[in-house]
Amino acid sequence: MPQTASKKEVNIPTTNTANATVSSFYFYNPTTVQQGKLEFKNKWGDRPLVENWRLSSEIDSFTKSKTPNEKDATNDSKSNEKNTNNSFRYDPEFYIAQLPTKPEEIATLKKDKNFANYQLGIIYKEKFKEYKRAATKLENVLESNPEERLVLPTMYNLYKVYQVINAYKGKEMKSKIISQYPDSRYAQVIQSNAVDELTGTPEDNYEAIYRDYEKGDFRNVLTKTDLAISQYTGDEIVSKLELLKARAYGQTLRIWVEYKKALNFVALNYPNSAEGKQAKNF
Repeated sequence: MPQTASKKEVNIPTTNTANATVSSFYFYNPTTVQQGKLEFKNKWGDRPLVENWRLSSEIDSFTKSKTPNEKDATNDSKSNEKNTNNSFRYDPEFYIAQLPTKPEEIATLKKDKNFANYQLGIIYKEKFKEYKRAATKLENVLESNPEERLVLPTMYNLYKVYQVINAYKGKEMKSKIISQYPDSRYAQVIQSNAVDELTGTPEDNYEAIYRDYEKGDFRNVLTKTDLAISQYTGDEIVSKLELLKARAYGQTLRIWVEYKKALNFVALNYPNSAEGKQAKNF
């Protein structure tokens, strides 16, 4: 008798079946099953369990044949699912529970708000020339009991803004800075009355001063940067000059404290420039 062909063996997964055998069968892998469901729904949408489910005519026929109660049950199911997903969205207690209540958290928020208002004031002043808005933001900072490091920079920038929109207030702020902080970097800048002037473009002068810096002539760098900063007030080159001056202080160990002050000056007064960001990192 001819030998009967042996039946093709089929691996039926059991508790002892190797992982490779189990995972090779599509419906034994929950991940691939779920992925397949999502792909089907994205491609075909919600399809009822009917023959010829790909045909629109069959779907329409099935929908029309549903009783009102069945339709309502389907709609209720979808509505409940949506409400469950949005249950927290309309619950005031969900948001109230997230409000900060600890004193240190509230203090941090006030600190962040002051710094944000300070930065907005600088942006309105430097980028958009919206001096009234800049003054409002900077005044808000001074009225909100800011941390010490923000007081002088805010006063100085208010002084610069008032020079444009209110000369009387500008003189008042200048007097406050000089009388209350006579040894500060800001008072020195305000009182700088250099007679000599640099010739050439701001960029050319910056390059010349930078060459002095590379040679190690830091005292000359400090003198010339002061002169250039006073001469080019309002020009974009000033932030580069301020950072170069700070670096010159840093190279002179005897005035290390001035180096830290100069870096802080650049970081706070030019926070959106490349030099201001470098100063902050330093």
